[in-house]
Amino acid sequence: MNRIIVLLAFVIAHGNHAFGEEKKPGSSQASPAMTQEMIGNMAKFSGPNENHKRLDPFIGRWNAVVLWWMAPTSKPEEMRGIHENRWIMGGRFMQQRTKGGTKDQPFEGLGFTGYDTLKGTYVSLWLDNMGTGIMTATGEFDAATQTFNEKGTMGDPMTGEKEKPFRSEWKVADKNHFTYTMYTAVADGSEFKAMEIQYTRAR
Repeated sequence: MNRIIVLLAFVIAHGNHAFGEEKKPGSSQASPAMTQEMIGNMAKFSGPNENHKRLDPFIGRWNAVVLWWMAPTSKPEEMRGIHENRWIMGGRFMQQRTKGGTKDQPFEGLGFTGYDTLKGTYVSLWLDNMGTGIMTATGEFDAATQTFNEKGTMGDPMTGEKEKPFRSEWKVADKNHFTYTMYTAVADGSEFKAMEIQYTRAR
């Protein structure tokens, strides 16, 4: 697969020269050294590495208990569901699927998390049937605490904010448990815990 990607990049960068068309007088063409550098960069940045492997503890099927708070002083609402994480795209991205809720208000969510080797950061997005927006975030892994720390933005239909900031933590407890906690800001700039999800491995 990597060789196909490299070939496509080569063709896009060099056009018909990739197929042996003679160089026309006055035309520009990348030097062989630059071509080798481009191919080397593709090989370096196109595949998964050890940063992707740090997501391995999250792979599997999980029972989820979700608590969320509408405001700092409100009582938490609770929902239960099934959550499944699996590798896709040759180990480049972790796909996250959640189903739960109630008969009257079913919940379904879909997310993707990976490591952008070119930018040197974890990237993620999330969408669900509770809205029409997409949450996006970037972050890093703290090996000392076994925690992924992310910051991102989301739309908030209740307040009308189109780019509401949030931060979240994915913390590994052991091979069968991890937690997700999300914090958002209120009008005075202070933050509060808006969501906490406890995951227990189902299989």
